[in-house]
Amino acid sequence: MSSPDPRQNHAADPPPLGLGARLLYASAHFGISALAFSVIEYLGHFYKGDLERGLPPRVEPALFAVALLAGRLLDAVTDPLVGHWSDTIRTRWGRRKPFMAVGIPLTVLSFIALWWTPDAASTMLNFAYVLTVLSIFFLGFTLVSCPYLALLPEIVRSDRDRVGLASLQAVFNVLGNIAGAVVGGALMAKYGAMGMGIVLAGASGLTFVLGLMGPHELHPEKAAPSLRLSQSLRATFGNRDFLHYGGGFLLFWIGLAGLLANVPVIVSTLLGRTEAEAGALTGVALICSVLCLPLVGIASARWGKRKVFLAALAWFALLVPAVGTVGTWPVGLSGLVQGIIVFALAGPPISALFVMPYALVAEVVDADEELTGARREAMYFGVNGFLQKAGLGLGGAWAALLWSVSAQIATEADGLRVSGLIAGAFALGGFFAFRGYRLGEVDGQ
Repeated sequence: MSSPDPRQNHAADPPPLGLGARLLYASAHFGISALAFSVIEYLGHFYKGDLERGLPPRVEPALFAVALLAGRLLDAVTDPLVGHWSDTIRTRWGRRKPFMAVGIPLTVLSFIALWWTPDAASTMLNFAYVLTVLSIFFLGFTLVSCPYLALLPEIVRSDRDRVGLASLQAVFNVLGNIAGAVVGGALMAKYGAMGMGIVLAGASGLTFVLGLMGPHELHPEKAAPSLRLSQSLRATFGNRDFLHYGGGFLLFWIGLAGLLANVPVIVSTLLGRTEAEAGALTGVALICSVLCLPLVGIASARWGKRKVFLAALAWFALLVPAVGTVGTWPVGLSGLVQGIIVFALAGPPISALFVMPYALVAEVVDADEELTGARREAMYFGVNGFLQKAGLGLGGAWAALLWSVSAQIATEADGLRVSGLIAGAFALGGFFAFRGYRLGEVDGQ
């Protein structure tokens, strides 16, 4: 028996979006990904300095870790808070775009400021400075990203349109990752950290403004929901389908983040290659994921979002243990080529796992409206963002723990070879967690 489709009760659905409107909306994901990835990739290197080049640490590593942890905690806490505020506020400009308008300058200017310090060497003033600027950056980032993502369920209502728009976001997501990882590194090498920060901030800010100019939500004049923050949180975490989805989503990101943290070490230790070639392997997976985006849309239309998400989790879980076998295949291929094959095969499931979450959360929002009478897109996308950040943190933690344990009880190579098994186990756990999701079981028919 199929689940009821809550979208049938909407008095008026938005008209189909033209290509220009879809591009405007999706382009903002470039800025989100570029800034987030460059902070992950380069900020720690900037503050730890380079003694070989005569550059002392700008902040001692332990203090930088404290500043980064404090910023991340603020980031995690503000996701559902900003989400609830955005869901309940009413202005003549809508519920989402006022937050984006405030967050854009905060995000852009604080990102540039991250690549400068008051003192050349480590001081408590530098620590206070980076603690403050990181907190402002993460707050601004949440003000932009959470309401932006919450627009998707409101501006497109059909499954096909949602998957299509999420696929377009995935393209800009990959482009942003490339800009943050590859272009950012080249800019830093040529123009320094501040030059890199200005260019990436300018490009990202432009895409944020384009997103601000994109489609508007429907019915911003409706009365605000009566749910208080505590009620909204209870309703969100009491939503059975969202809990099953969130469990699968979180476990996937724990596995993926830990595996990606290990890729540079796997390439250098197991294959004797350079960090640049490690980036090439990740790039292969991203390029293949983009090429597979049309297939994700076709599969979703034929079999439904639930089955596609389950298939992607299963594919990823079964494939990634092969990462630990690269360099040992009894064939006449180099270890690097073996790695390219494995990462290319990871492209299709990664493509689906990047696209489906936004469409699935939108589906949960529609069903939740039937239960609560409120459109709570930003709360759900805020909690979704919290789960992704938790997955990134926990994934990095198990990767670091693996390095430590393998050095004590075995060789580093032995520890790295089981990293794929660990990532696969988390993805398999995500598969079983998500099986309880029941919305839209026949949405592709």
